[in-house]
Amino acid sequence: MKIRGAGGGNGYDFFINMDNIYLQTEMKGDSKTEPTILEARYRFGMILLGISILDFEENRRKKDNIDNDNGISVNEKISLFTEAISPTLLPMIASLGSSEFEA
Repeated sequence: MKIRGAGGGNGYDFFINMDNIYLQTEMKGDSKTEPTILEARYRFGMILLGISILDFEENRRKKDNIDNDNGISVNEKISLFTEAISPTLLPMIASLGSSEFEA
């Protein structure tokens, strides 16, 4: 996922690869769930993760007075993290909603 400031400080634009191999594999393999539902879960899951990282980094920079994070921008961090989490995002969401969840 890539993000970009929406301009004028009014939020962000999120660019998600909906042709992602992991999303496509889940859509082909999960016959119980509509593809549009899987796409929505993937899209909103990625956006929530991106927003969480943005918020965390903003608060950390304010708290620790950090200007430069070894040359790694928050956009690069988000891109790397979402690339890493992509294979497990939909299975994780599905398991959270299953009735087999143990407390």
